[in-house]
Amino acid sequence: MKAVIMAGGEGTRLRPLTCTRPKPMVSVLDQPVMAYAIELLRRYGISDIAVTLQYLPEAISNYFGDGSAWGVRLRYFVEESPLGTAGSVKNASQFLDEPFLVISGDALTDFDLGKAVSLHQDKSALATMVLTSVPNPLEYGVVIISPEDGRVRRFLEKPAWSEVFSDLVNTGIYLLQPEILDFIPDGQSFDFSKNLFPVLLDKGLPLYGLALDGYWCDIGHLGQYMQAHYDFLAGKVNLPIPGQEVARGVWMAAGASADPEAQLEPPVYLGRNSHVGAGAVVGPLTTLGAGCTVESMASVRRSLLGSMTHVGERAQLRGVVVGEGTRVGDRVEAFEQATIGDRCVVGSGSEIAPAVKIWPEKQIEAGSRVRSNLVWGNGCSRTLFVGRGITGQAALDLTPELVLQVVAAYGSHLKRGDRVVVSCCSRPAAAMLKEAATVGLQSTGIKVTDLGMVPASLHRHAVRYLEADGGVHVGYAPQNETALWFQLTDSRGIDLAASEQRQVENIFSRGEARRAAAGEIEPAHVAAVADVISSYREFLSAAPDHIRPGEYQVLLSSPAEEVRALAAAVLPAGVAMNGDAWLHPEAHGSKVGAYLDANGEVLWLALAPGQVLDPRDVFILAAVAGWETFPDSRLLAAPVSASQALEQLAGRYGAKVHRTKEDPRAVADVAWKQGCHWQVYSVFDGLYTLELIIGLAARQGRPLDQIVRDIPRLPLVLRETSCPWEAKGQVMRRLAEAIGGHPAEMLDGIKVYHPQGWVLILPHAQNPAYQIYAESFSQEAAEELTGFYEARLRQIINEVSQA
Repeated sequence: MKAVIMAGGEGTRLRPLTCTRPKPMVSVLDQPVMAYAIELLRRYGISDIAVTLQYLPEAISNYFGDGSAWGVRLRYFVEESPLGTAGSVKNASQFLDEPFLVISGDALTDFDLGKAVSLHQDKSALATMVLTSVPNPLEYGVVIISPEDGRVRRFLEKPAWSEVFSDLVNTGIYLLQPEILDFIPDGQSFDFSKNLFPVLLDKGLPLYGLALDGYWCDIGHLGQYMQAHYDFLAGKVNLPIPGQEVARGVWMAAGASADPEAQLEPPVYLGRNSHVGAGAVVGPLTTLGAGCTVESMASVRRSLLGSMTHVGERAQLRGVVVGEGTRVGDRVEAFEQATIGDRCVVGSGSEIAPAVKIWPEKQIEAGSRVRSNLVWGNGCSRTLFVGRGITGQAALDLTPELVLQVVAAYGSHLKRGDRVVVSCCSRPAAAMLKEAATVGLQSTGIKVTDLGMVPASLHRHAVRYLEADGGVHVGYAPQNETALWFQLTDSRGIDLAASEQRQVENIFSRGEARRAAAGEIEPAHVAAVADVISSYREFLSAAPDHIRPGEYQVLLSSPAEEVRALAAAVLPAGVAMNGDAWLHPEAHGSKVGAYLDANGEVLWLALAPGQVLDPRDVFILAAVAGWETFPDSRLLAAPVSASQALEQLAGRYGAKVHRTKEDPRAVADVAWKQGCHWQVYSVFDGLYTLELIIGLAARQGRPLDQIVRDIPRLPLVLRETSCPWEAKGQVMRRLAEAIGGHPAEMLDGIKVYHPQGWVLILPHAQNPAYQIYAESFSQEAAEELTGFYEARLRQIINEVSQA
């Protein structure tokens, strides 16, 4: 006996899962549902199988091939246009030269097919229907058979309740003689239940039915899809689970693992090479596809995760279906019957409402609240660049494919033949992305200079020193050194302007990257890093009052090896590297401790015992050092949140403060245009800033802690308040209307001046939140200002959200 697997179903009620695959390819416990039909046929000795295809046929034929991996022989028959269930079988008539069994490729069953074969042969039937009993027969064909011999007496497809005359329904599994094909017209849409079986009944031909016990689920919609998994895990399906039962009700496929502190609540299934992190809770009734990762403290219950899906820390999934290759960010919450398609990115802190369906390849911005289906467009993401670049986890958010395409867009923004410097931090994943960036640039006719593994600060210097037209650096993400930061710079080594970022985004989103001819592609030039470092050393030593050997002992530390190596290479011998000792320089005979972030851009200082200057304080000290060191430079660019003490100090030096947006790029751009190059370097280079400040101490001949005591320091309070993305605009308008008679400016956010100080309400660029800065003459007054505006902001957010 041969068999036919009907596998042409589009599965529209299973969307968004079937947007990218035919219905028989939806996964059940880490393999396509059709694989279980093949295994069932093989169990009963049927190995010659025809497969009828119509929707996305290559997805099935490419996966199953000739069937040898399953111990069967497969032949494929593709419908050029839909032919119906019987018509699709007639399309394979050249193969069907003996009795054959027809089974659906998208139903899950463990029926004893041997009983059906026996009845069919014993009764010399032309056709035999396999039936089963269901509690709700409205979605199926209802059948009455003779209790004496099993002959079909009546058949009605999808009845109303008033027409229900039996709980036995047609399962779509048939035993057929080859002669049945004579009743099916060629090249026409023709169904078994609607067309063929009524003809057989009218003609009184031998049509039989057999009710079988066992499991059967027609995976027609998402609810049935989830139920099939639940039933499989609950032991209701008599088919092998692909894996080992490592504990009662806990199944793991090859390579799957769970941290000892993870909690697996049975029944639960972990697919091949999947992993559950420490403190995470997975189960009950949950399956993870191959290569899935559930990060620490996440909770996934009654949910189905497709292969290569990543669930972030503290995410909460309840009764959710997630497609393949999707990234669910930290603290995401998704609820009952929500379905997320393949290759989506759900940003951190987002919330997916019950029953919402998100189509494949959508980008959900961090903190979004998705209340309705997301079908069209790119998703809830607003921009590719957020703040100063693109940040994310390597191979999850920042993939080589994405980097290549973005950099190709950047290369297309430049002129053919321009030169770009590429570099990266010492993390291996960063090196991988640097190579992808190199390929992307070369593909657009850009000349590439590879600087290798260096800090971002040296990269910026190299762009200027090598007179390049731009730069690409893969560094450590600010405030999250486990992630990576993808930066594009201009010819000055400064981050791309927002207008240029938008141009790159437009080229990227339209897919209009320039393509170079073969003769325009040049191999990457490997930079002489030693020469670059030598020029950087000369650049630092050219500054007045730079650190001289043995003159000023500094304990310096950084979490990045490349930053420590650079400091050792360019700073005098009197500067020592000593781990975390920088916080207590006096204990090691030093006058100052210094800490540089992993990119070498941001500086902290430790002076007298317990006195630590954060980057905000360092900015003020650097301003004083710049005014004293470069007397001809009397302008200072300062972000809107910088201390008002700068204006007081500027008066001492006859200088002027020019306020800018918070973005360091805006500070550097204003400084560059005003010829204040020392500040441009200071904004992005912690070692240069350290040289500048130590030079100030050398010039004045007194310790830095004494110099700092002469600088007015005003207490600052910073708080953050959550606000939905979609409410931000209206909240800002309402807040501006509520300011009253207080002076205010709206350079970046809303800055309100009070007699006791100022308050800045700034929409967070990367998160669904507001930042509230308040500075005053005392800590108590600053706290009071912050508390007042925080309460007012919360009130407006609640009013807007409830409207």
